This record gives sequence, structure tokens and C-alpha cells, in this order.
Amino acid sequence: MLSNNIQNASAAGNVEEEIRMSDRASDPLLRLNRQRTRDELQSNALKVVLDYHRLILNWGTGVGKSRVAVRLMDTLVTRGRTSILLLVQETAHKKNWKRELVDTVGERRAEQLLNCVTIECYASLHKHEGTSWDCIIADEAHHLRSDIRTSVLSTMSAKYVLCLTATLSEKGDADLLI
Repeated sequence: MLSNNIQNASAAGNVEEEIRMSDRASDPLLRLNRQRTRDELQSNALKVVLDYHRLILNWGTGVGKSRVAVRLMDTLVTRGRTSILLLVQETAHKKNWKRELVDTVGERRAEQLLNCVTIECYASLHKHEGTSWDCIIADEAHHLRSDIRTSVLSTMSAKYVLCLTATLSEKGDADLLI
């Protein structure tokens, strides 16, 4: 289910990169690869995940993967989508994400968003087998590559999926959820 629905819509982490696509310049997925500022890059990534419902952000550290995720949460909650699963590698990362929420949208809005977000470690993913979500966000998504996690994910469903990683694989991004 979920793993079969992921579309590899990876975006380059090099903000300065120019790609010539004049015949398809209106496609937001293609615009991701030729932005000049982080803010533009993040805004277009948000648009892509909202339009296509699936995105693997394979960006380097500091480009803004977490900010895109927070903006996605904020947008979805504003639209009435209130079941969001945020997967993290370890318990310490839960605190980091709460701080990222506050830094991005402010303390009051962060509290509202946290009422709609379940933050879970990959090690506890089995607790959510067979569940359905409005959105699943996987931080450090390269950790989804284990057979057990892939098996559990295949039983889950979500309207929106955002995978975040800065770790490129030799095979490319497509193997994250296969």
C-alpha cells in the first residue's frame, strides 16, 4: 500500500544548480532543481508534496527539509487534516522536532499542531500496523530500508507522504520504501 504508492520526486540539494527545462518550466517538480534561494526551494517543495501527495526530499543538511515538513503540517491542519504521523530515528529527535515546530510557527501554533501530530520512533513503528493517516512524515527516511519496517509500512496508508533524508544511496532514492 504505502510503499507501493511512493513516487520518487527527489529534489537536488544544491540550491545554486541550474537545469534547463524551458519546455516544462511550469512543472513545480522540475522547478525544485533550479531555485536560487532556500525559501523558494522550500516553498516549491511544499507545493510539490501538496500537488503530488508524495515527495522524497533528498537534500543536504541546512537546506530546510524540517521546515518544509513543519509547513506541510501547518497547511494540512489548517485544511482540517488532523492525523499526522511523524517518524523519527530515536527518542532524542522528538524533542528536536518540537523545538523545530516552535522555531518555525511559534509556540502557540506549535502546541496546536502537536495536538494533531503523533511523533513515533522507527523502533515503535509496529504499533501502527494497519493504520491510516492524513499524512506520514519520515525523518531520516533512509532508516526505512529494513525488511521489518517496509513490511509494517506496506500495511499503512496516508494521503500525503513526505520522506526526508540527507543520505544518498548508491541505488538512488527509489529504494527508500521498496
